[in-house]
Amino acid sequence: MNNNKLKAVIAISLLVTLIATMSGCKKKDEEVVILDDSSKNSSSSESQKPPESSSTPVAPSKADSSTSTPSTPPSTKPTSTSSVDFSRDGFSLKGKFTNAILPETADAGEDYINKIVFVGDSTTYGLKAYKMIKNTNNVWTPKSGTIMLTEANTSAGKIVYTDKNGSESEMMIKDAAALSKPEYMVLTLGTNGISMYIDKNTDYYVSEYEKLINSIKEASPNTKIIIQTAFPICSYYKNIDTISNERVNKANYLFADLAQRIGVKFLDTATVLKNDKGYMENSICNGDGIHLNEEGFKLELDYIRTHAYK
Repeated sequence: MNNNKLKAVIAISLLVTLIATMSGCKKKDEEVVILDDSSKNSSSSESQKPPESSSTPVAPSKADSSTSTPSTPPSTKPTSTSSVDFSRDGFSLKGKFTNAILPETADAGEDYINKIVFVGDSTTYGLKAYKMIKNTNNVWTPKSGTIMLTEANTSAGKIVYTDKNGSESEMMIKDAAALSKPEYMVLTLGTNGISMYIDKNTDYYVSEYEKLINSIKEASPNTKIIIQTAFPICSYYKNIDTISNERVNKANYLFADLAQRIGVKFLDTATVLKNDKGYMENSICNGDGIHLNEEGFKLELDYIRTHAYK
């Protein structure tokens, strides 16, 4: 991905935010975040420009026809959050949602990573921009590079899908799933929307995630779906008063609860991205306070490999 393309992606994101704010359909404190390699004042290492994305089209991995359909228990009422500690340095999912949260396993290796389709917002887009996986066609994000959780199951949330012939087209996530039938799918959504929904419209926020997952299950019943945590925020992030680690922690608790209620798995990847004060480590941030650099993505992928869905 060249620098001009990156700047264009950032400009589109800012324009979307401006239009939404002026039209009154978005709160003033909400930010649509996008991968940005511009340097900010921080103690993190100097950020690097994302390399060019792979131009070699490879068909996404398909599920083994012998794979059994993951169980889908009926959705139940969300767990109460009234007694949960969401504080930056006190929050933990240890011992909770044990039917959903993936435990540590032997290293499943690169072969496991190659079977996963990664779906998400700008925190996922970096996997493609930095060429962190062998087949970058297995990274599904919109052309803009970012997406709102509440739009992910609508026409506004179309992702770029590359078929086995290398042809790109925009389509809804469920339609791409129906075509490729991936063996595994990791969903990383929710950062965009936290300041709008996590405190006052929680049920709506979570129910939209559930609708998306149900649509994927219907389109590709054998796909093993994994919800991944929203990532923590660095201490110097400019909008940390609205997209805060306390709100990220609450979202992750609700996402883990959702995973357990509807029979999918959950990756508590945030645990390896935080320091002892509950912030994202500056050394793994790309310089903007909210997105990972290459070292951060290595930590993410290593965690996924050692917490495999078997």
